[in-house]
Amino acid sequence: MPKKLWESIQIACAYVGTIVGAGFASGQELHQFFGRHDALAYPAAVLATCLYAWMGYRVMLLGHRLKANSYLDVTRHLFGPRLRVVVNVSLNVMMFGIVVAMLAGAGTLFQERAGVPFSLGALFTGVITFLTLLYGLKGLLRINVFIVPTMFTFLSVACLRILFANPGGVTKGMHIAVLGHPLSAFSAITSAFVYVCFNVGLAAGVLIPLGAAAEDVRTLKFGATFGALTLGVMMMAVLLTLSLVPGALTRGIPMAYVAGQVGGWFSKGFMVVLFGEIFSTLVGDLFSIVTQIPPRLKRYRNTITGLLLAAAFLASHVGFSSIVEYGYSAFGWLSTAFLVALLWPRSM
Repeated sequence: MPKKLWESIQIACAYVGTIVGAGFASGQELHQFFGRHDALAYPAAVLATCLYAWMGYRVMLLGHRLKANSYLDVTRHLFGPRLRVVVNVSLNVMMFGIVVAMLAGAGTLFQERAGVPFSLGALFTGVITFLTLLYGLKGLLRINVFIVPTMFTFLSVACLRILFANPGGVTKGMHIAVLGHPLSAFSAITSAFVYVCFNVGLAAGVLIPLGAAAEDVRTLKFGATFGALTLGVMMMAVLLTLSLVPGALTRGIPMAYVAGQVGGWFSKGFMVVLFGEIFSTLVGDLFSIVTQIPPRLKRYRNTITGLLLAAAFLASHVGFSSIVEYGYSAFGWLSTAFLVALLWPRSM
């Protein structure tokens, strides 16, 4: 495989893997942002796909032009001393919140599908996250090249299996189970915009160094486009699947319930893949935080990483569903403000 094509695929997989975490792959996140809009969920998902391609590319391009090793380098260049501190603190709080959510999602997955205590599942996930981060950006790229294609395959197969089991499934799937009346078209557009800003803003800590490491702009453009299209297909598959299995929405991990309905080896395999996606996002967001450690503290990097994971483990006991429902919307608006400031036209 040509080197540049392979680099683009790695970028696309890292992009997708950082975004498709516990909230996305479980179905909780997509239901909160899109499912409440009934049939408008699908046009909103198409809009989100286009925004993913554009925003992902722009953030990586910024990293490429500034040769930034972390988003701290970017905020130092773009914002004044005071505003830079506000932006950095806000992003760190949000990314730590996602780390907490991923550990909570892993604990819930182990509890609901394997009968393992929540705390033990979250602790196991924290330990292997710590070990992966010992390898830095290379470790992040390697895990996503395997996890993302596997997750894409499993979500697509799950959707097709449910469709074949429901005659007229596509027509039925155009109407998603909602509580009360579906929301307006303006609300659907706003949700799509905030949702993408939320994810891309939190992924900036990974996308910026990816952009800096890329050899040319075309590689970034292909990686962002391929990653966005992959995310779009996965969003459609999850939304359609959940619309045909409404009982799944009452579960902490809806897509895990769907996999259980399919049964057999698929159910067990999907649990492994779902855990992989939770894990990849956890690694990505924690990587974004630890890359900001000042040079004088680099020798304490592993200790700081361990302390962050320990704090996130304790906070994860709040519960996965609660974190997604209340935390993600607030994070979304903060990320929107960050991305508007980041991508505002200016001379470099």
